[in-house]
Amino acid sequence: MVESCPYIFIITFYFTKENALIKYFTVENFKSIKIESILEFDTNLGKNYPYPASSVIGFAGANASGKTCILQAITFVFWFMQSSFLELKEDAHIPCEPFIGQDELPSKFHVIFTQKNLVENEEKYVDYEYKLTLFPDRVVREELYYYPYGRPRKAYFREENQIQFGDSVKHLDKESILNFRQNCSFVSFAAQFSSQEEASGGMQN
Repeated sequence: MVESCPYIFIITFYFTKENALIKYFTVENFKSIKIESILEFDTNLGKNYPYPASSVIGFAGANASGKTCILQAITFVFWFMQSSFLELKEDAHIPCEPFIGQDELPSKFHVIFTQKNLVENEEKYVDYEYKLTLFPDRVVREELYYYPYGRPRKAYFREENQIQFGDSVKHLDKESILNFRQNCSFVSFAAQFSSQEEASGGMQN
């Protein structure tokens, strides 16, 4: 009889140069994750490594140690950023489950990812930083920054349904924002407008 191994190794991501690469990720108060968990995917890269973050990511750990939950958190935050406006109905709850007994606290996510974009007609890796704080019924805070020249530029800053646009981002008029909802990301909403290149750029991953 072969005894089951208490450790499982899972290859979780494989990226090509056309895809986004996750560099940094944190999650707090999400399903079985109570306190902030931090993952850094751009450390210990070889000197001649061709990408700015690891293109193959694996998790190793004991059963029930939270590996699946981390994957679910990463999947959720990218889905919410990209698709929540189109896929959630106006009266729907956000499918984000807090840690048991912490319903009064928001869930928090922070992700930095990089992908190739055109900057002054030159293809280069551009970092995007997305921060999200929410309850199942509404978003409390949402931020998107991008780094075309190595320094952060604000794209959007949101508290509840109050939106601030970055200096280099074309503002949407009040009439355009009337259809915006508290249960979706502003990035997924803004990406519906051709003028919002910063939102569309963060949607390509």
